[in-house]
Amino acid sequence: MIHLPAEPEAIEFDPRAAALMVIDMQNYDCKPGGFFDLVGTDFSHGQKVIAPIRKVVDCAHDVGVPVVYTEMVLPADRRLWPGPDSPWYRKANPRQWEADPDLERGLGIDGTWAAQTVAELAPGENDWVIKKQTYSGFVNTDLDVVLRRLGARFLFFTGIGTPTCVEASARDAYFREYWPILLTDCCGAILPETHEQALFAIKRRYGWVTTSDAFLMALAEYQSES
Repeated sequence: MIHLPAEPEAIEFDPRAAALMVIDMQNYDCKPGGFFDLVGTDFSHGQKVIAPIRKVVDCAHDVGVPVVYTEMVLPADRRLWPGPDSPWYRKANPRQWEADPDLERGLGIDGTWAAQTVAELAPGENDWVIKKQTYSGFVNTDLDVVLRRLGARFLFFTGIGTPTCVEASARDAYFREYWPILLTDCCGAILPETHEQALFAIKRRYGWVTTSDAFLMALAEYQSES
């Protein structure tokens, strides 16, 4: 077991039972030409975390910690899209494109550029990619099956957005008896205050928060002892 400084208190974790989660780092959210860009939403929060996530992904690969990506997509079959009677339709961004069909190219439709993880973080051949349609990576997906087959118990979360897909996935991980640990400098949100609110909620009720430096130091300690 490796000691990890964290909030609200330090914990011990086993890197052999860990997985690194990369949540929704997609062109839709993070790149010029993606939906956020096309509708005038600030997407700098996604761009800022690409480099620190790259560092922890590389380290995880080096020490053999599995890396699991999620991608939030709209089904290619439009018959499966939420309709006007769905609360998801009313609250989610994709309905905005109906007022301007030119925006459709930026939507995260499965199989398109917008839905893919950004090139800087492209999943490797041994990484896992879980496609989802809601904020949580666990809802109607095989994520729980994959993690249990990997023997993962300690889940280190990176990605966007902190108060939406990251928090929802971390919360559902906690409900399923995983240990959710969020790397604060590897997550971001459109509004800084909602990022902080999510961190507070996670460390108060659902898990732990730490930094990428603390995580990297813990993995370096593990590597030196192996």
